[in-house]
Amino acid sequence: EFVTEVRNPVTGKRVPVPPMALTQDPGLVRSPVGVITLDKPSAPPRPDYKVLRRERGLVKVDGIRVPPDSWPVTFLEMGTEATPAHLFDDSSKKWLPTEVSGAYVFPWPAWMQMGDAPGHMFAAWSGCKLRSTEELPAEFHARAQRDFPELLRVDRRAFDRPYPDLHPG
Repeated sequence: EFVTEVRNPVTGKRVPVPPMALTQDPGLVRSPVGVITLDKPSAPPRPDYKVLRRERGLVKVDGIRVPPDSWPVTFLEMGTEATPAHLFDDSSKKWLPTEVSGAYVFPWPAWMQMGDAPGHMFAAWSGCKLRSTEELPAEFHARAQRDFPELLRVDRRAFDRPYPDLHPG
């Protein structure tokens, strides 16, 4: 069952909770010297904060993401990805099952109806990498098909040509 309304803990008002499609991310390219965000592809690479580690039979990547220049400076993202070490070490594997978790700090979303109130929202997630959108739970797939059908289609044409003005990084 989806949450459709909540009490805003700051204002006390009941507010509708629409599905949020995180589609405003311009994307990025990782280079050996840093991250190039695609909102400013000709800008020099920015730091890429990642730690690769082994822990109790898992290989984990912890990362902190510097926001694209076009995003608010108050945005922060951190996350962890983990996969079984024995699969990671097998060079014949073309795909790894991956657990993901992380959190964002970002400006209030409009649906919270915060007006000019100072502050930020904290959101956390936990999930796994899928091979296909067909692996989504049935109720999520149905809602995505209804509300955001374009997100269920993978368009790889962007990878068919070089990105114009991309920093050589």
